[in-house]
Amino acid sequence: MQPLDECRACNGVDEACVMKLIIQGMLISLSWTFQSSAVADEPYAPLREEALKIIRTEFPDAAFTKDAEGQYEFKTKTRSFTIYRLDKTGNWQKPSEAEAPDRGGIRVRFFVSKKPWEGALVVPYSGTKDFHVFQVTHVIKNSADGKCHIWAEILTPRIDSRERVKEKLVTLFNDFEKYR
Repeated sequence: MQPLDECRACNGVDEACVMKLIIQGMLISLSWTFQSSAVADEPYAPLREEALKIIRTEFPDAAFTKDAEGQYEFKTKTRSFTIYRLDKTGNWQKPSEAEAPDRGGIRVRFFVSKKPWEGALVVPYSGTKDFHVFQVTHVIKNSADGKCHIWAEILTPRIDSRERVKEKLVTLFNDFEKYR
């Protein structure tokens, strides 16, 4: 690209010169946007690191992956289960598939959103559902100022479960504001 001094020599009349300046400005503003959003998206990096420390007490090679929605996930020893659920009237729904941990495994997913919780559950919510072959524990909590919330899901098998890890993660996710 042409330096700014050379563009001043043509008094901005040259269309190619003007386009180059516009493109340079757009690239600079775009790079600033990406840098600022990267910093803004990671205010809870210490929370992720602390969760990783807890998981590594049982699974030393643990690492989180991050999907396109910004959700962090760690899973090990998982497989697909067919789940049958009752509806509100007591009738069985059609079976659904769920990826969950087998014996000795765990699956952890969480994200922090920059807006208050808008779901059906009343917050703060921390509870466990039993699906007979695995248990699902959810932690959903708004920040004190109501500007963000955490959603976390911890799946553990009913047999050979990592209860100590699960309890520590639930405590960590309930105190997520300390890690901002």
